[in-house]
Order: sequence, then C-alpha cells, then structure tokens
Amino acid sequence: MGKEDLEYLHPDLVPMAQKSRKFAHLDDLTIEFFISMRPDGEKPYIIKNESRSGGRQVYWYEGKNSSAIVAEFHAQLMLGKKLMMVSDSKRFIKKLERALNDGTSIDDSDETPEPSEDRKLRVWAIHSENSGSEENVIFIREINVAIIDIDAFLITPSLGTGVDICTPHFDAVFGVFHAVSQSATECAQQLWRYRPDVPMHVWVAPRPPFGYAETNARRIKEKIFQTNEMIAFLINIKAR
Repeated sequence: MGKEDLEYLHPDLVPMAQKSRKFAHLDDLTIEFFISMRPDGEKPYIIKNESRSGGRQVYWYEGKNSSAIVAEFHAQLMLGKKLMMVSDSKRFIKKLERALNDGTSIDDSDETPEPSEDRKLRVWAIHSENSGSEENVIFIREINVAIIDIDAFLITPSLGTGVDICTPHFDAVFGVFHAVSQSATECAQQLWRYRPDVPMHVWVAPRPPFGYAETNARRIKEKIFQTNEMIAFLINIKAR
C-alpha cells in the first residue's frame, strides 16, 4: 500500500504513514510513542503486513569467541563460495579484511599463515573510516552491480538502512555480533540486507563486553536526572 492508497482512504493517515516509513520495525514502543503525541482518545489506524518471505537455513554458533564461525567463513571462501559478512564491530571487520588480503590467519586459535594461492580473494569492506570515500559512495549507489566482482563483502552498520542487495550473487550470509552498539532488530536488519534466500551463519557474544544496559525505567530516569543535575552544577561553576 502506497501513499496514494492512504490518501484515498483518509488524508489524515498520510503524515503518520510518512513518518512510519522511516522504521523497518514498528514495535509496541514505537507505536506507543506516536500515540502519546496525538490527542487523547484518538485511536490509531494500523495496517499490518502479514506477508513473509521464505524461511532460511540458519546456523547458530555457540562459544565465547567467534573463532568457529570465522573458520567456517574462511573454509567456504576457500571452496570458491561468495560470502557476505556483517558485524557490529569495525575492529572485527578491519581485522578480517586485513587477514583476507594479507593471507594471515583469521582463526584466532590458529596462527599458521595461508599458502600464497589462497591470497587472491577479491575483498571489499565498508566501515566508518571509508564509507564516505568517493569510491565507496559510487559502490553503494551501484551496489547491486558492484558486488558481482566480489568474493567476500564485509560490512559494518556504516552501510545504512535503506540499502537492499537483491542481485543473486552470495552463497551465504555470515553475522558476527559482539553486542556492543546494536539492538537485536538492528542486527537482524544487517543480516537481511541481502534479500535472496541463502543460508545464514550467526554468532552473538554470550554477554556484552561492558555488561548489560539498564532496562528498569525508574532507574534510567534517575540516572538521566543525576546527569542533568551534574551538568547544571558544572555550568554554574563555569559561569562564576
């Protein structure tokens, strides 16, 4: 259903629909946020899309580190498969890119260098340090054509929302998530950047490296108040 359809149904629905299009996932919290901005008693008109794409084969990796999934990624590349790797960690993607280009080991538990014949992979990585380069801007704009010449495509969240890769090229999608900067839905969006139905291999850190974030609403509010009070105190000191 497009904008014209909504305008036909009711013109007042269009502003909400236009705002909603910015969200790939409208969860209960998002809907409650929009409702709270509307007049009391107003009931939202919600159209739920029930369509689903076909199921994928998903391989879930356990373990304290990503060595097992990285070893599988490397093994499949050596078999000639074209692969896409997504991650929430720039550091991980840069390390993996360097390992593939230099021929060094990408399995943390194995330091044995690879033979020279395994070092001819065509690797392309996008992360915060290079996503704004002219080369990558052109690549992203023509991404469905550009990926055809790539063996391994490595990306971080710097490849923003709204990018769809529809060209059948990759044989599998891998995801390594360290639970640092993204929610579960954001990780899922990264994995689904590639639309064709191919297997997924996923590893998620058993726990965040810096501990779990607070989820209690009262404690979060208290922390915000404390931070604001401290900022106000420091501003007053500076003003004196």
